[in-house]
Amino acid sequence: MKLCVVLLSGAADLPVESLGGRTPLAAARLPRLAALAAAGRVGGVRTIPRGRAPSHETALSTLLGLDPLLHPPVAGALLALARQAPLEPRETAFRCDLVNLYGGAVVDPTAGRMGAREAEILVKLLDEELGSPSVRFRPGWRWRALLVVGEGAAAGAHTEPPASFLGEPVAAHRASGPGAELLRSLVDRAAEVL
Repeated sequence: MKLCVVLLSGAADLPVESLGGRTPLAAARLPRLAALAAAGRVGGVRTIPRGRAPSHETALSTLLGLDPLLHPPVAGALLALARQAPLEPRETAFRCDLVNLYGGAVVDPTAGRMGAREAEILVKLLDEELGSPSVRFRPGWRWRALLVVGEGAAAGAHTEPPASFLGEPVAAHRASGPGAELLRSLVDRAAEVL
């Protein structure tokens, strides 16, 4: 049996009056998605455990059978895999999104939907200024960069994706857990560099 899990990350939305009270997803023409659904089994699954704030990271961990409280974030590891950026056994990969801030809050979690070339330039600058033998910044996909931390230094840290706290103070959503101090320092220094 072959299994394909299709994640419509970010597809949830509110009904829009101009669409007849439908959500954008309900109003969209999706012939290929409909064909996939017709050829397989369709179902739903709770990807956010009760009592947890919804986030992309939590959903990915749950879908992979991991407890998001016990395991490091998986989005970075998946991005490293997609970019064919091999990790050493004691390295942890974090997705390191480039964002726009105003007044200490995230106002755009995509940095203006930054293109690949612009992101590459900024990520290279971050690596030159903040990188070390155990800290590497690598291009990911457009505004989604990759931070690789070695020697297990941040393996127990928990992070939140910037889109999950849009408009809220960044200071209230800083990395936590073992190794978080290194990540918090890198975020602070990256803001100064950029």
